[in-house]
Amino acid sequence: MSSDHILCLEVDKSDLAHTRISDRTVKELRDGEVLMGIENFAFTASNIAYALHGESRKYWKFFPAANPGWGCIPAWGFLTVEESRCDDIEPGERFFGFVPTASKWVFAPDKIDDNGFLDGTAHRDMLPETYNRYHRLGADPTYRADYENQQLLFRPLFFTAFLLVRHLELNDFYGAGHIVISSASCKTAMALSWLLRRRGIKTTGLTSHAGRAFAKNSQNYDGVVLYDEAKDTLKPEQTSVLIDFSGRDALCQELHDFYGDNLAYCIRAGETDWKAAMAASTPEMQPGPKAMEFVTSRYLEDNDLGINARDLRVDLAEELLEFYGHASRWIKTVRALGSEAVQECYDRVLAGKTLASEGFVLSFEV
Repeated sequence: MSSDHILCLEVDKSDLAHTRISDRTVKELRDGEVLMGIENFAFTASNIAYALHGESRKYWKFFPAANPGWGCIPAWGFLTVEESRCDDIEPGERFFGFVPTASKWVFAPDKIDDNGFLDGTAHRDMLPETYNRYHRLGADPTYRADYENQQLLFRPLFFTAFLLVRHLELNDFYGAGHIVISSASCKTAMALSWLLRRRGIKTTGLTSHAGRAFAKNSQNYDGVVLYDEAKDTLKPEQTSVLIDFSGRDALCQELHDFYGDNLAYCIRAGETDWKAAMAASTPEMQPGPKAMEFVTSRYLEDNDLGINARDLRVDLAEELLEFYGHASRWIKTVRALGSEAVQECYDRVLAGKTLASEGFVLSFEV
């Protein structure tokens, strides 16, 4: 691959199944800019959610596609500086952050310090800071060289789970001692259940036949139940909180009806079933509480977590590094190299033809 070209996976905004690999020339860097090679990035169902909300949550704005009507889905990955016209960033430095599904990209570092920088590219000025920050690996307390694959696959998802738990703790778990988690085999749900069990909170995971064995074998849950057996197994008299990662309105409505007033709280936090999410009308559930839509970036902007940013990072790093060791025993990293392989993995994730035990780490470099 030529060093002066950017290869990028782009999707048709009107048809997520229609993709292409764009090839554009790297423009000459301006003063203050850096060209970063994207070593690799993780791709999971969460990336499909970025595409689903590309307009409403502005994910398409982060890394503009070559032509109108097309979008570049963001991901989380490792980057290496290939060329720099920024005095405070040297070629060869490595970072972790929000990346395009591409071979490389040009960034405009701003507010640079020992920990990293914010991308100051003009079109990102109004976008959430949590996605605009790039972390120097040498100063990142959550980085360990032997856990790079785990960091790619889990760090952003674990942070979402960590904030969900923080929210529940700040609200005394809404008086419930039991959490029902749908799409139990997805990675964010697995991280959430692991965190809750550490705090002595009982969890039941709801899943399909395909994900049941994986969810049970992880030992993250106190119980794992098939969706169609939920009403025969769950206890309606048990005060519970529902956290839904599936995006299925019908499932949420069924559990609202089942628990009634014993459903203490409901959080909608994902769309692993993206087709159901696209078709959803998002009705107000009755009976029980109105569902809270949990979006990490919005939650950080709108809520006081009762802890300063530095202490939050320390708490996160301690649990995250322990979780990496746990997750490495039940997740298998599947690496794919080259543009054709990247496109194929995207198709598999979109079609739901992946194993719960798989975690895709992709790269355009062969």
